Amino acid sequence: MDLKFKFISIEDKELFEKFFVENNVIISEYTFTNLYVWSKSRKVQYAIYKDGLIILAEYNNEKYFLPPVGFSNFSQIVLDLSDYGLKNNIKSIKRLNENEVILLKDLNKDIIDDRDNYDYLYNTKDIGLLQGKRYSGKRNLYLNFSNDYEFEFIKYNDNYKDQCLNLSKKWIENKDSNDKTLFNEYLAINELIDNTSKLSVTGYILIMDGNVKGFIFGEKLNNDTFVVHFEKADNEYRGIYQAINKIYVEKEIMDKFEFVNREQDLGIEGIRKAKESYFPVKMIKKYTLNF
Repeated sequence: MDLKFKFISIEDKELFEKFFVENNVIISEYTFTNLYVWSKSRKVQYAIYKDGLIILAEYNNEKYFLPPVGFSNFSQIVLDLSDYGLKNNIKSIKRLNENEVILLKDLNKDIIDDRDNYDYLYNTKDIGLLQGKRYSGKRNLYLNFSNDYEFEFIKYNDNYKDQCLNLSKKWIENKDSNDKTLFNEYLAINELIDNTSKLSVTGYILIMDGNVKGFIFGEKLNNDTFVVHFEKADNEYRGIYQAINKIYVEKEIMDKFEFVNREQDLGIEGIRKAKESYFPVKMIKKYTLNF
């Protein structure tokens, strides 16, 4: 197996999106935006092999593949990657979805559940309307914020780039600066904001007194699902996150997509609790196959 890897660059966007559209991907990692903005901390590389796409990443000095895309014989390419990995110090394939695992059931490989990276999938009308008893707490926070503050919620444009970057900086300064995961997220957010005009994302910003107090960015994942990549806001304003989430889905997503994917919780208790509180209709389960 002869694989010639190259590091991902902004010029690769069209190539990646062609593979993802043709193969109706379902995991949140599989947008070009996600791969590109995290590429510095994940050292993302790719190779084209037999008309398919193979993606290699590295984190904490561990190399791993992401699921191969565009291969008719999925189990065979996984066997080939396993052999290649054992020869080249690559440990595993990560983020396999349930359908892919079913295709691998006869391979007798070590496949383990990766709960921390499950994607949370919601009905867009649930998030956009916040109707019913179970959303009463979220709805009240949103209504109180709307009544207490004057704000605008408008599409992002580069005139607000510096303010969004400053908000991102303020967010990381209020966190544990030694947390590598949070710092990598900060780098990814800044990479996205620096390249919004070149990526397929749609962003909105929340403005109060002429200043950006929150932002949210996402994009189409597949024909029925939109994925939200990042949302950050000034926590001094109670209900601001509920407002950003609701209005964004209502304005940008609800009439076009049935589901919104809000990505994973990374095993962080506070994030898990917050994502569960919006009552996902499904979890996109993911698995790791160890070589």
